[in-house]
Amino acid sequence: MRKIRVAALLLLAACARKDKGFEGVFTGSYQGDRVTLVLKAEKGTLTGAMQLGGVRAQVTGTYEGKTAKGKTRHPVMGVEVPFDATIDGDTIDWTYTYVVSGQKVPLRLTRSSEIEARGAIDPKIVGRWTSDDGLVVLMLNVDGTFERGAEKGEWRVEGSYLHTTAGASKASVRYVLTDGDLTTYDSDGRRHVWSRK
Repeated sequence: MRKIRVAALLLLAACARKDKGFEGVFTGSYQGDRVTLVLKAEKGTLTGAMQLGGVRAQVTGTYEGKTAKGKTRHPVMGVEVPFDATIDGDTIDWTYTYVVSGQKVPLRLTRSSEIEARGAIDPKIVGRWTSDDGLVVLMLNVDGTFERGAEKGEWRVEGSYLHTTAGASKASVRYVLTDGDLTTYDSDGRRHVWSRK
């Protein structure tokens, strides 16, 4: 009897680990264009970004269980389009509804593995980080932008490397996330520890 209970608990734990919900990187296509959706899910709130045809739109919304709703906003034009979504395992059915015409645009997106998501956003390191000496704040935003002091630009990950671009300035550092701390290593081997303070 004890063995059955232990096996059932292990099965439940495995299922819990497998179901990652809305958080992650999802990819698909629409009319021949690649679609990349990056979502951060926390306490019923969704934030993120969707890139389609070279345009990246901001995503905000709410979720409950396997359903979500919200809007995407074009950062330049300011146009907002509502969406509804459902998730089943690693597949999101995402539907835009254009307010004026009522036209519905369905998208089916699949969760990407780390290899498939190269050059994308890592939702696990999105957020506000403070250097170990408390002097520098690093903001890694879910829409792919970053702020470090007065410096602003864009960030992406590829494998275990974090790439930042700020104007003509580009940098790449290796990063490791352990026990809630983000550790980065410069090309010369210098180590920096960042905490969520």
